[in-house]
Amino acid sequence: MKRKWILVVLAAPALLVVLLAGIGLFIPERHTATCAATIPAPPNAVFALIANFDSGATWRTDLERVERIDGGDGRTSWVEHGELGRSTLELVEADPPNRLVKRVGDDELPSGRMWTCTLVQDDGACRVSITEDGEIRSAVFRTLTLFVLGYHRTLERYLEDVGRHFGADVVVTRS
Repeated sequence: MKRKWILVVLAAPALLVVLLAGIGLFIPERHTATCAATIPAPPNAVFALIANFDSGATWRTDLERVERIDGGDGRTSWVEHGELGRSTLELVEADPPNRLVKRVGDDELPSGRMWTCTLVQDDGACRVSITEDGEIRSAVFRTLTLFVLGYHRTLERYLEDVGRHFGADVVVTRS
């Protein structure tokens, strides 16, 4: 009887991984999520904040530190160290103060994403919209993201942190 319980205890984690992977096979690898918020600052000030990657750990609640790295080909690249580990990112496009595009530059991770940030003047404030085009290669991670982490949570937290930097609790909308 004791051996049976030991086998059950040892087999349970493996069965859980198999179950999560099985569910993940039915979830699309690619997703798109968009969140927006009105920030009480002009677009040029908001753009200056989000484009200064080196200072991210001073205002983002999910980051511990940021280090600049050589991305090759003259690309702006950096590593973010935070709650979810280490991510290498690169600047894809910058059109101050209207648009900023960045992407995860590490293809070895179980997921990848590109963020397109659009900033629009809105009655003395700035309407910031962020669209994440993501890919989750791991079936297990797809299941966990869909049912536990969610596609929008990182975007919401980012916009909340931007708002707090400018002294406001912002309302984030999803689309």
